Amino acid sequence: MQLARAHRLQKLLDDGKAKSRREIAKLAGVTPARVTQLLDLLFLAPDIQAEILFLEVPPGEQPISERRLR
Repeated sequence: MQLARAHRLQKLLDDGKAKSRREIAKLAGVTPARVTQLLDLLFLAPDIQAEILFLEVPPGEQPISERRLR
């Protein structure tokens, strides 16, 4: 899930394992713009994030797309 990925990327910054979004993009194999999109998900209210992160869905299904969520 992309929200969980955003939390992992932010942790790289917080822990000093990456110095910038550009560095994260290089490590993750995505564009800096994509890193920005992912990290912007962290601006969702904590209760919304919790609901998304702990959503129960059958394996292989995605209940809501990232685009729709934004």
